[in-house]
Amino acid sequence: MKIYDKKLACPYFVWMVLFTVVPLFIVVYYALTDSAGSFTLDNLVTVSGYGSVFARSLLLALISTVVCLIIAFPVGYFLSRLRVNKQHIMLMLVMLPMWMNFLLRTYAWMGLLSLNGPVNAVLGVFGLGPYNMLNTSGAVVLGMVYNYVPYMILPLYTSMTKIDQSIVEAAQDLGASTTKTLFRVLIPMSIPGISTGITMVFVPAVSTFVISRMLGGGSNLLIGDLIELQFLGNSYNLNLGSAMSLVLMVIVLLCMSFTSSFDEDEMEACPDENEHLRLMQRAYVILFFCFMYLPIAYMIVFSFNQSKGYALFTGFTLKWYTSLLHNSAILSALRVSLEVALISAVIATVLGTAASLGIASMSRKSRLVITNITYIPVVNPEIITGISLMLLFVAYQRFAEGVSWLPDTIMGMPTLLIAHIAFNVPYVIFNVTPKLKQLDIKLYEAALDLGCDPRQAFFKVILPEISPAILSAFLICLTYSIDDFMISYFNCGTVETLPIAIYSMTRKKVSPEIYALSTIMFVVILSIILISNAMESRGYRRDQRALRGGDVK
Repeated sequence: MKIYDKKLACPYFVWMVLFTVVPLFIVVYYALTDSAGSFTLDNLVTVSGYGSVFARSLLLALISTVVCLIIAFPVGYFLSRLRVNKQHIMLMLVMLPMWMNFLLRTYAWMGLLSLNGPVNAVLGVFGLGPYNMLNTSGAVVLGMVYNYVPYMILPLYTSMTKIDQSIVEAAQDLGASTTKTLFRVLIPMSIPGISTGITMVFVPAVSTFVISRMLGGGSNLLIGDLIELQFLGNSYNLNLGSAMSLVLMVIVLLCMSFTSSFDEDEMEACPDENEHLRLMQRAYVILFFCFMYLPIAYMIVFSFNQSKGYALFTGFTLKWYTSLLHNSAILSALRVSLEVALISAVIATVLGTAASLGIASMSRKSRLVITNITYIPVVNPEIITGISLMLLFVAYQRFAEGVSWLPDTIMGMPTLLIAHIAFNVPYVIFNVTPKLKQLDIKLYEAALDLGCDPRQAFFKVILPEISPAILSAFLICLTYSIDDFMISYFNCGTVETLPIAIYSMTRKKVSPEIYALSTIMFVVILSIILISNAMESRGYRRDQRALRGGDVK
């Protein structure tokens, strides 16, 4: 029975062509032409001269990905073994640092790793150091690992929750050691999560320029740095920058094709696990959370510092919180970020949900084509998405100069909104589509049999069933937009969002008022998580008591 109308996907299809397909073709066009518009391969030849930079980027991204996998695997396994009512709060705690601005978290590492910073101070207690840890490849890898390890944990956790614990117990009953169980059972059965995690970490790591610039200084130039210099830096060469972007896209696609071939009590410990092993697991997770929350703790402490310095705490004060209320620049940037995030999230959610309904009614071949194109902004490095949309807007401005009835420029709030919507819509589709596949068609048929017309059946049966996925997609869009830097950086014009304002400060010195704002945001988000977890735990305990009562009867 046909529930949805494929016409619902028409607005998204037009949007996809305009803001996904066309921008990529523009990148290819610029890469294969010179400043006069004539065909040439010189740009690609010039890119070959930067082989050492590409090699360094690939190496550091690879090291970061491997380290993230090593760190994330035990954490993912630990989370998958928790009781259901404990998993939610732990996952939220893993993700909480991601909701804090990544520029600030990275900037905090600059203070932590400085010669007079806390890390060297701790080492000095043991008679070590001080070490110059900033402006090194190691600092860049540390920044990548810190920012991207949650992207590795989530797919690993999802994959491990599907592993039947009886298989692990059977392996141990047959005499398999912990090491053999790990390599013969857990790792092979976690391959889908591993491959997804590798992709989610490697792609942003290989294309970043913010982390390398802040922690690596000028001595650790990466691909992202080169591309940024061509589009918004002193080098300004759109053709060469597009050629670099094209090469980066090819590298990412090759890596993706490789990893995609692999896709296919408080603690619920198995009987053979001993107390020693469980204590080691918990100690490891505690150390992991210490690592994740150290920069945040650093920001919170120095938001109360009497002076503007970030190396020495000179005394407690609330003056930065007071001055924050009177800092019009920061408040204005925050307001713009919230406006862009809210508007783009609403539009992306509506557009993506309608597209999901329409795509669900299409033939298998059509669904495959549209899904693959939709997937492009997800797997493409953000810097590529940002510059491709920027080139589209530049092309529009050149066209609009000869058309009197078109606005001369749209750079600013319009381009910010378009860019954020284009980036967010795929996440809505990939959240809602799986929920549509899980729907029981019999519920819809029953509604029709009881006298509902198709429209009423949709709003009373289908929409309530998929509403959790829609809400989840909206929250994802809202979170991504608020914290986005890369997409906004290339398409903001003269408009300043909070991440862009923070990035401007990091080139000199970040105001403690930003740390105060981050502290407030952290407390609010943490409070929401704790309240949500308390409500869920209460509901879980109530359900368990009801089940036990039913068993007694």
